Amino acid sequence: KRTADTTATKLPIRFALYLLKDKNDKIAFELPVTGNPSDPEFKLGKIIWKTVANFLVKTATTPFNALASLAGGDPNSLKNVEFKFLQDSIDDPQKTTLDKIINISQQKPELLFVFEQYTDADHEREMISIAQAKKMMMSAVPPSDSLATEPDETAWTQWLNAKHPDLSASIESRCKAIVGQQKVEELLTQKMNLRNESIKSYLETKGMAPNAYRIQIADLKNMTPEMKKPHYKVEAELP
Repeated sequence: KRTADTTATKLPIRFALYLLKDKNDKIAFELPVTGNPSDPEFKLGKIIWKTVANFLVKTATTPFNALASLAGGDPNSLKNVEFKFLQDSIDDPQKTTLDKIINISQQKPELLFVFEQYTDADHEREMISIAQAKKMMMSAVPPSDSLATEPDETAWTQWLNAKHPDLSASIESRCKAIVGQQKVEELLTQKMNLRNESIKSYLETKGMAPNAYRIQIADLKNMTPEMKKPHYKVEAELP
């Protein structure tokens, strides 16, 4: 239990031990302990405690390493739910990862799984601009051609040049100007909300308790380069 003693060791003991407990509430692990008994400062208890403390910290900071065995998978496969650009509903690859997390949640019901959504917002805005501009063009084609999913390339170029004659500008910026900045922002927000809803709906369908997960959107303005792709970073914590 927590103590007000300022000299107490600060360790995530409760979280780490909960991760390590098996279905019978038993904890078993092997830790190699090394030291030199000839050293005047050698104290076995001190070495053992330091080793255990380091192990508990490592367990708490890399929880999926301890949880992966419950889902029969690679720990790295649990840390992210990958999406493609413009994708706003889940397919089999996402379901596979979510099923593993649901399985773990059933065995560790006290855990809270946090799904935080990331994307390269600038790149996705560009893709949305082009897709929406093409949709605008397709809505204007004759009824006999309305079943086509992609516009004819020549017709598309002619339409784009007519709508935005500035050929010195990039296709992405021309499409964004045609669609409108506000509309692009609305569509990006809508797409990200649909991803959130698809995750939530799947978890609900599979019977995952509402208090066992939280879905949120990351700060898209402050991200490291490796995070700039459509995906959910998954973290486990003990409330």
